[in-house]
Parts: sequence; C-alpha cells; structure tokens
Amino acid sequence: MRRYAVLVMFALCVMWPSVAGATNYNYVSATKYDWSQLAAGIVEGKTTKYDQAYAIYRWLCDNIAYDTAYSIYTADEAYEQKKGVCQAYSELFYRLGEAVGLKVDIVTGKAKSSLDINDVEGHAWVFAYTSDTSGILIDPTWGAGSVSNGTFSRNDYDDT
Repeated sequence: MRRYAVLVMFALCVMWPSVAGATNYNYVSATKYDWSQLAAGIVEGKTTKYDQAYAIYRWLCDNIAYDTAYSIYTADEAYEQKKGVCQAYSELFYRLGEAVGLKVDIVTGKAKSSLDINDVEGHAWVFAYTSDTSGILIDPTWGAGSVSNGTFSRNDYDDT
C-alpha cells in the first residue's frame, strides 16, 4: 500500500506541477506578432502533438540563447534579440504552441541553480499537452545550454 501511495504522489507531482509546490499562473505578456507562419514552418510535417512540441523545443534550443544580462523576459523580445531568460523561453514556447493549436501551460517554481541543494532560485518551464488529459514537462532554457562565468554555451542536441 505504501508503494502505491508513493507512486500516486509521484504521478501527481509530474502531472500537476502545482501539487509539487510550483505554480501555474500561465501569465504571458502581450504580443505584437502573429506567430502562425513561423510556428507552421517549425512543425511542418509533424502530425502528433508530441512531435510538434518537440519541434518547437528544438527550435528554441537551437535559435534562442540565454540572456546573461537577465533583461529579456517576453516572447517578443526573445524573438527579436534571439535571447532571453527562462520566462522568455517559456512565453515563446507558449506563443508558438498556441499558434499551431497546442495547449501549453507555463509553470513557475524553484529550481536548483548549483550542486548545493540549498541554492535554489525562481524558474519557468512549460507543460505541453500531448493529449486532452496528459502531456510532458519541457524546459527549453536548460535544453538550450548552460551559463558558466557569465558566458552562455549552447548544448548540441543534448535532450537530457
């Protein structure tokens, strides 16, 4: 019975991040763009919601750098400057997903920023629905690369 309870708690934490202490405000800044043409090009030939979400993730990882000045927070600015912080990555994923009919939630919470378990900071990532009732957690910020000594280094297709 205890094993079952642990499994249920794990599933709740994965399926509904707010249960795990994260919050989903799904706040997205206003936009001046029609994202449909860009998004359609990114997901061209992708027929499943999972494949579309993955294509958007890869596009973000390959085209948006982390803003080491910590000043770019919106989808519009990230698209224009080709860089942004986690909120910008998440908003841009949201906008691109929305343009192709994907339901996407922006999730905010705490994330470890180093090997020190007590070193946590605010972070944003996304939950993309791959069906009506389930989906996947995606973090395009960390998928894009890492920052060391104020310098962004892009990952080369490291989807871990």
